[in-house]
This record gives sequence, structure tokens and C-alpha cells, in this order.
Amino acid sequence: MKKVRCFILLVGLISSVTAKGVSAEGITELPLELSQFGFIIGRWDVHIYWKGTDETWVDYNANWACEWLAGGYLLHQNWDGPYLKGSEFKAWDAQKKKWIGYNLYAGQTWTQTEGERVDDKMVIYITGVSDDRGEFINRETYHEIAEDSFSMKSDRSYDGGKIWEAGR
Repeated sequence: MKKVRCFILLVGLISSVTAKGVSAEGITELPLELSQFGFIIGRWDVHIYWKGTDETWVDYNANWACEWLAGGYLLHQNWDGPYLKGSEFKAWDAQKKKWIGYNLYAGQTWTQTEGERVDDKMVIYITGVSDDRGEFINRETYHEIAEDSFSMKSDRSYDGGKIWEAGR
């Protein structure tokens, strides 16, 4: 089973990229950018370790299933953890040259995502999220990407991206 390590600073949203798993019947050539998320396809056992707003560390496991839909043009991610359950949908926007999408978790409203590959990392910005401190931008950075593992950290900005509170 594939494994993921995630490190998140505060309570809230819950880590060479190849083209494996990218294929579509009847489509001879998919945009190269669709391979950027190829590393995430599959079923993952995820280990979460984050610091809550009360400064205590929380440590738990979750399940994450990621698959291509619509012939490899749409990425669906299904999250099943003790604190959050929901889905994420991402698609490559050829005009913006970025990944755009929406997340929906049980008991919450839709949040919007926008992301891109930066060197050997995938960076996703999530807007429309808030906690007891107010609205923030969540920046997920997927790094240490290998065939059967990767890490993800999550940073937050409460001032529109000027100052970031670093995840660990």
C-alpha cells in the first residue's frame, strides 16, 4: 500500500512526476501537463501529524483514493479520515496554465483550488476556508515525490498571501 506523510500547522484542511496511469480511450494524445498529478493516482494510507490551535499535536491515520475521470482530464480525490470526509476535483486549465478545482468536505462549503508544478513540487492554493481566526489561504506543497510515496505540508496565510504560517 502506498504511504503519505502530511504535516499541518493548524486545525483545518488537511504531500520527477511521471505519467503512469494517464490514458484515455479514443484520445491519442493527452496534454503533457496531465502527467503532473500522475504521482498521486492510487489508494493511499495517510499518516497525519499536525498542531492544533491549542498547541497540542494530533496524530492519526486516514485513507485517500485518487483517480482519473473523464478520460484522464479530471482528477478526483476522495478523503476518508476521522475529522474530515469529502472529495476534491481538479482539472488542467490550458488558458491559465494551472490546475483549477473545487473541494467539498462533509459539513463545509465548496472551496476553490488553483495550483501548479514548481520545479519538483506541486503547489495548490485553497481559498474559501476559515477557522476561528478568520478566513485564510491554505497552501499545500507536495514534495519528496517518489513512485510509492510523497510528503505534503500545509501553510496558511490570513492576510491574502503576504505572510505565511509554515507547516512542518
